Amino acid sequence: MGEQVSSFVGMLREICEKHRILLQSYSGNWAHRMEKDGKTAFITGYQFGLNPASVQEICKDKALTFMMLSDRGIPAAEHRFLALGLHLLDETLGEYLAQCEELLKKDGKLVLKDNYGTGGNRVYLIENLREAEETLRKIQGFSYAAALSPYYPIDAEYRVVMLRGEPLLTIRKERATHFENGVLVLSEWRHNLGQGAKGIVETDEALLLKLHSLARRALEAVPAGFASVDIIRVGADLMVLEINGGVMLEHFSSQDPMCRKQALSVYEKAILCMLD
Repeated sequence: MGEQVSSFVGMLREICEKHRILLQSYSGNWAHRMEKDGKTAFITGYQFGLNPASVQEICKDKALTFMMLSDRGIPAAEHRFLALGLHLLDETLGEYLAQCEELLKKDGKLVLKDNYGTGGNRVYLIENLREAEETLRKIQGFSYAAALSPYYPIDAEYRVVMLRGEPLLTIRKERATHFENGVLVLSEWRHNLGQGAKGIVETDEALLLKLHSLARRALEAVPAGFASVDIIRVGADLMVLEINGGVMLEHFSSQDPMCRKQALSVYEKAILCMLD
């Protein structure tokens, strides 16, 4: 049986073969070393060598990203940092639940998530204080911090992939639906492609101008060279949801051959930029 590789690794190999780049992979294809004309570049996971280590850490931290953006006057979805050290939660639980109660009274719902999570994993919609306490303890089992967010009635969510300040790809995340008793309903409340949503390439020029402007402002505040900026629309307002220092287009590229071609182009430009 031949080697099984992810679509991401397959694209890396295709790009390197096309441009005669020496590619060596390590740790089950988790890390990659590329060499050409005496220059070397690395990829670990979905992290390309175009972001400073400090910026990568900021992007991983949802609450810290929010603080960095809001400090510069950039509209962003609120994320409050809740520390969940081994014994800390017992000491701070009352304070955290008071914050949860404040948001529940305001919106009827709130969102708790792993402050360092990705792909929509470990993101929970909360409707009462009992759920809030149970979820905080659950998150404590796999992370040392949670992020507390208000519930935003999101009308649309977008992802803008940026390379050195220029947009390479902009998609709208369209949530999956199904019929239930003859009525079309959402299959999943989250917009993540890894949770069943579909990536649709955005073509509305007026909207693209606004999305790209906001993405550029976000990456001026958190200067990542290669990143995807997730932006939500609530009513008429656009705001940054998060910045992903690791650019993952695996689910998008697997949708159809055209999507793969577009993802391949994004990764090709990033790799050539690293080796330039």
